[in-house]
This record gives sequence, structure tokens and C-alpha cells, in this order.
Amino acid sequence: MIPYERHEAIMNLLREKKYVRTEQLSKALYVSVATIRRDLAEMEKNGFLQRVSGGARVIEEPKDRPVEYMVEENVRKKKHIARLASRYLRDDQRISMDAGSTVLQLCPYFERYNNLNVLTNGLYTALELMKIDSVNVHLLGGNLNKILLDTKGTDTMSQIGMHHSDIAFISCRGITARGSFDPNDDETAVKRAFAENSTKVVLFADSSKFNKTFLNVSLGYDVIDAIISDAPFPEDIQEVCRNKNVEMLW
Repeated sequence: MIPYERHEAIMNLLREKKYVRTEQLSKALYVSVATIRRDLAEMEKNGFLQRVSGGARVIEEPKDRPVEYMVEENVRKKKHIARLASRYLRDDQRISMDAGSTVLQLCPYFERYNNLNVLTNGLYTALELMKIDSVNVHLLGGNLNKILLDTKGTDTMSQIGMHHSDIAFISCRGITARGSFDPNDDETAVKRAFAENSTKVVLFADSSKFNKTFLNVSLGYDVIDAIISDAPFPEDIQEVCRNKNVEMLW
């Protein structure tokens, strides 16, 4: 089991038990106590948990985690979502993409299409798309988040307002029957601006986001045209989507 898989397993145990002892984790994951201690130290540094005497406890709302880690988290789910989302791509499209790690997984599919113009606030996304000759990348300026490697703020918002896209691919931190959720005002504002300045809005939400809420409702179902996940959405979300004519894919 590689490190990020162990980290995910540790988080699953913490969500269930709220507190776990180092020895319990060692036995459950078939690794040494020393390895678990290193894992816990790294996960605490990245805001996943808090180490306490003899083990660790869960932090309900972790701080932003480095984008390098988020790219590897739930990667199979993210690739599944990206594959489904690729059906919306066409030649000559103008596309908006936020800096989400799930949206990032869509980039390899762009090689199949010609003359794509992409607007993004994600540095990782821009770097991936720069490798594709048929894609023209517009990287939004603004205040740079050094952990998430994205741009936000008034300059970013102003630049989004000067563009219009055929389609926007947008991620979220949580989703319920009320809509998609994100933890802070700046992140929410960027996603709303992308949606307002796009003809079609496609929301990505892997199953780990189901029934999670944060400070802000980023997007309501009135502005979402399609939502994509790796598993069936909870029934209350499905009911809202049917009533609002939102396409669902999983």
C-alpha cells in the first residue's frame, strides 16, 4: 500500500471512530508503528488530522491541502468523472475550468480536439494544457494561493467577466440537495463567475463529497446543467435534478 492509499485508509478510520491509536492503525494497515507515526506527522502537517498522545483524532474541517496531494487523492474516482465529462468536449470550444483536482483530470482528453480556448485560474491546469498544441490557454491573474496554486480576488473576477465560455467545468468541496458547497468567499466567487459567464455548466462531485456542507453554497441547481460523479447521487439530489432538468452522469 503506497502512502496516499494509507492516508486515505487512515482518514476513513478516523471518520468512523473520531480517534484511533497508533498501534490500531499499525495492525489494521499491516505496517510498522514507525511508518504510521511518519504518516500521521505528514497528515497533521497537511491539515488532515491532529496528533494526540498515543494516536490521532479527526479534524472536521481541514485547512487547504497542498495541490500535489489533492491530485493523488481519490484519483480513480476523478479519472472516472473526467472520462464521462469528455463527452461534452467539441472542436472550437471556449472552455472555463476552475483549479479543482478533479477538473484537472479532464486535461488529457483535450488532445483529441482542435482549436480549444481555455480560461482557468489553476496553475496546475494551465501547465498541463500548455503541453497540448491544439489548446490556447488563458491563465487568470490575481492573488495566488501558494498551497492550492490558484488565483482569486478582484482581479481574477474582473478578468472572468471579460470572457464568455461555451462550457464551464467546475468542482466543489461538497454537494447536497441545496447545491454545491465551498469553504470560503473567494473560492465561491470564482466558481459563480465562471458559471455566470458560460452557456453550459458542468459540476464535478465525486462520492466523497456527498452530503458535505461548508460555509458557502457555491452553485444552485438553477445554474447547473449537468452533474457528474463516480457513484449514484443520493435520492434527494436526484429528485432535485429531475425537477430542475439537470443531467446526471455516474
